[in-house]
Amino acid sequence: MSLSYFRNMKTGSEPIRVFIAYSRQDKDLLNRLLKVLKTLIRKGIIEVWHDGKIPIGSEWDREIKAQLNSADIIVPLLSADSLASDYFHDDEMQPAFIRYYAGTCCIIPVVLNYCGWEDTRFESIQLLPLLPSNKKFLPLSDWDNYDKAFNEIRKEIRVKAKGMRAERKRKYEEHLQAIEAEKERKRKEEERIAREKREAEARKIAEAESRLRAIEAEKERKRKEEERIAREKREAEARRIAEAESRLQAIEAERERKRKEKKRIEREKHEAEIKKAKRVALHQRLMSDMVLVKGGIFDMGTIEKKTYFGIKRKVARRVTLDSYYISKYAVTFARYDVFCEVTGRKKPSDSDWGRGKHPVINVHWYDAVEYCNWLSEQSGLTPCYQIDKSVKDVNNKNDYDDLKWVVQCDFSVDGFRLLTEAEWEYAARGRGQKVRFGNGKNIADSKEMNFDATRKYSYSVEGEYRGRTVPVDSFSPNGLGLYNMSGNVWEWCWDWFDTYSSESVRNPKGASGGTLRVLRGGSWGSNAESLEGSFRLRDDPDSRSIYSGFRLARTLIEN
Repeated sequence: MSLSYFRNMKTGSEPIRVFIAYSRQDKDLLNRLLKVLKTLIRKGIIEVWHDGKIPIGSEWDREIKAQLNSADIIVPLLSADSLASDYFHDDEMQPAFIRYYAGTCCIIPVVLNYCGWEDTRFESIQLLPLLPSNKKFLPLSDWDNYDKAFNEIRKEIRVKAKGMRAERKRKYEEHLQAIEAEKERKRKEEERIAREKREAEARKIAEAESRLRAIEAEKERKRKEEERIAREKREAEARRIAEAESRLQAIEAERERKRKEKKRIEREKHEAEIKKAKRVALHQRLMSDMVLVKGGIFDMGTIEKKTYFGIKRKVARRVTLDSYYISKYAVTFARYDVFCEVTGRKKPSDSDWGRGKHPVINVHWYDAVEYCNWLSEQSGLTPCYQIDKSVKDVNNKNDYDDLKWVVQCDFSVDGFRLLTEAEWEYAARGRGQKVRFGNGKNIADSKEMNFDATRKYSYSVEGEYRGRTVPVDSFSPNGLGLYNMSGNVWEWCWDWFDTYSSESVRNPKGASGGTLRVLRGGSWGSNAESLEGSFRLRDDPDSRSIYSGFRLARTLIEN
């Protein structure tokens, strides 16, 4: 970033600049709005401008455009009069929407009366005022109490303004950290130059000493050469004697070698049989926790959603999947700790919630694929993942991923692997049924799932918030016998996070590259919305958290 950017950077303590656009016929309502905003102005949260503040003698149009271009929040008062105004539409709202689409300001429309706003660009933006009971929009003219309506408008402006100030403060703090980092870099550079000068002087001294040592070494070499010749004569005589003895010893040694070789072959055969038996037992134990999911066709993501603007939409595509295996449970601490002990890696923290049958947490996506390969090898299966840590993955566009290993998956082999995003949703929804949650239910209840049930939705029951994980076999499974497909921990999937098209696909594996990896299922800290079978989350591949774990899958190999 340039120095001019840092000089102009705001610290986050400045008030948010609010521009109010209105029609002269609505001035009384403007004045009532200004009164309720007075508390925010006094606290320094916002400063408000409208054309009534234009100084006498100033050029009216230029002053309005200057204030409009510098405003952080633009509040248009929508009425039949304002929407009928060409100046309001062309000179104020046109540049306002250009800035809004560029992301340099926020527009908060306030609808005063029924004026045909639904045929304007305001139709796609959250309108005010909102009823406090259900957060639904209602024009001001329909409110029985204007004071309540204006107070709700003040609350929404306050929330948006405080959020903008917090974001500015964060960026300002990052700027200060960048300055300190640059100072540290310069200090280290100066130290390096000084150190290199000292090292160069030391090399000169060392070279002189080395030449003196070379002369002495040559004298010593000649002396040792003379000793060597004499010694070799003695040793040659001794070898002739030793060779005769050696031939006798060789005969005995060959006999002993054959005896030991026979024992070794027998021991290795026995060990191989034991190892094979252990692998078979481990494979059988692991497969007892696996469920075969019969393939089929389903509409991925067909559960209805709402956009940030309150408008319903569907994000769906027709997906065809082959049959595959999926674990009944998320991977537990009990099994992951064995992996850590065998491979010599540090065990992840359980946050004092318990290990054993609790789902493993604080593991990133790379931990998960390494575990899959290790478990495949221990079970005598072919690992799915080819992992190259020596180079950075050019398809990984994440600037914050410090690992960026090259990881490729062979879905045609029989080893353990992560689920694809499509496989996960298909299993969570009981082979693609139109159900909302991963336990086969359409209502989220904390008695049946582990999540934050303190916030009530139309499709949830208000209840307990445990604030931690529970054992993986808690609650009842879904129709496929899968436990906790909604709640407890987010589960890493194979796919890069990307917006998928609505075209029909077969066995989708996601994009070939990206920035973030997909997680599904929600966690103990999620609200009911995040637990839906079609809900998608993403995170940095090298991110470990107390909210995320993973579940195993295997490709069904047809003989």
